[in-house]
Amino acid sequence: MSKKALNPPKKAPVRLEYLRERRRRRKIQMGVAATVVLAGVIFYLTGLYGASVTFLVDVIDTISIAMKPGNGWPVKTNISKMIDTQPMAGGFLVLGKTDLALYSNHGNQLRRIQHGFARPAISVGDTRFCLYSRTGSELRVENRSRTLYTQNFEQPILNAQIANNNSVGVLTRSARYTGELLVYNNEFSEIFHWYATEKEGTPYLMSFSPNSNRVAVGCLASSGGVLGLNIQLLDITKETPLALISLQNCKGYRIEWLTANTFLVVTDRFCAVFDEHGNEKARYSYIGKNLKTADINGKNTVLLFLEGDVLVLDSAMKVTAQTNVPLAEKVVITLEGAYIITETGVQGITLNGESLGKQVMEQEPQAVVQARDLMLFSSNQVDLLRLEPLQQISSENESSATE
Repeated sequence: MSKKALNPPKKAPVRLEYLRERRRRRKIQMGVAATVVLAGVIFYLTGLYGASVTFLVDVIDTISIAMKPGNGWPVKTNISKMIDTQPMAGGFLVLGKTDLALYSNHGNQLRRIQHGFARPAISVGDTRFCLYSRTGSELRVENRSRTLYTQNFEQPILNAQIANNNSVGVLTRSARYTGELLVYNNEFSEIFHWYATEKEGTPYLMSFSPNSNRVAVGCLASSGGVLGLNIQLLDITKETPLALISLQNCKGYRIEWLTANTFLVVTDRFCAVFDEHGNEKARYSYIGKNLKTADINGKNTVLLFLEGDVLVLDSAMKVTAQTNVPLAEKVVITLEGAYIITETGVQGITLNGESLGKQVMEQEPQAVVQARDLMLFSSNQVDLLRLEPLQQISSENESSATE
């Protein structure tokens, strides 16, 4: 009987890329462990142990988020009624009517919070955000992995903002005044308190300066039976207010600092830039037109009017780009361009007015957010924004019509 040679079973081909990736991740993990241990030793020896716990948590969160690859786009959010979405370090937030979901830049869900607020709102910093209920009493300060602080106020919350240094400002109603501003440091200890009187009006808008020391508070005021906007400039390191700006016969929509020394006010009749002393530096007026919405990023502003007109303004309130998009619903501005959202898609232009392309969708888009990449939100999901040149879209439409 002849013997057949026994052939050893063939081994599966080794994927060099896989092995290299495993080695790379192992090195990163060892480096992370060494970095955390070394940082802990340094902070302990220098007497900063208690104050550094949150910092170390942020470092660990950042590294952990970066090391988890995603499963690709699109990603289901299971948030059909989206209220707001904002970028955050390493990812972005999606706020819904009942839930808040936090995702990494790779599309991994990091946290999900059932807030139960009737009128939920968020303010996002670098690695922290505050979650609260407008006209409610509860405020929560969260980071990317856990709840840091919770606070219940005696009076309803009107607005809340988180500053660049992680301090938190909260506007509330008041039993004796028209409103109050409370500012807490990054460990949530109260460091500043201001009471609004009839002279200033009822506060409802606020914005921290880049250095987190100054606060511009917008108040609804009445003069001679006509509603207007009073802006109180405060320095939380000083007892005396810096300035009071009175703007007659207008309704304020937003206040945003453009630089360390200038801030922008958006009203229903004009946009204006003021310095830290309350002096007006520039203005763009649109009296007679109906402002639908606006957005601010860096030193640039985009305005959308009911008629479909879209304007991009620089910090000197000069128009740098304009277009008309019928049935436009929202506008978003980034450092590179402006994006106009309609019922059927998204159209982009540069800050100088050149076309960035268009994306046509079957589902109605809800928002565009600049995280690591440009993200497009629609009903119950988030995907990368993929703009196509207008010429290519026209050619495809003509080809479909011919067929």
